[in-house]
Amino acid sequence: MNKAFEFETPDLGLCTALVVKGCTLESIRPIGNRRSAFVLSWRDEIPEWEKQYWAGRLTVSALAFHQQSKFVKSRLYGQQPYGDP
Repeated sequence: MNKAFEFETPDLGLCTALVVKGCTLESIRPIGNRRSAFVLSWRDEIPEWEKQYWAGRLTVSALAFHQQSKFVKSRLYGQQPYGDP
C-alpha cells in the first residue's frame, strides 16, 4: 500500500476504534523492543476520529470494540517476531 494512504499508530485502543469505524488493518510492523505500530488504510475522517479518541469523545459500539480488539490482538500476537515472551 502507498504510504501516503496509510495511517500508523502504536496505540492498540485507537487502532481498534478505527477498525470499528471501518478502517482496514493493513499490517503490523515492529517499532522497537516488543513494540509495534498498527498500519491502517487511510480515510479522510481519521484526523477527526483520532482527535475525538484522545479527548474521550469517540463513540463506538462496545460489542464491536470487544470483537475487533480480539481480531487486532490475534493479528498482533500471530506475527510477533520476538519469540516466546
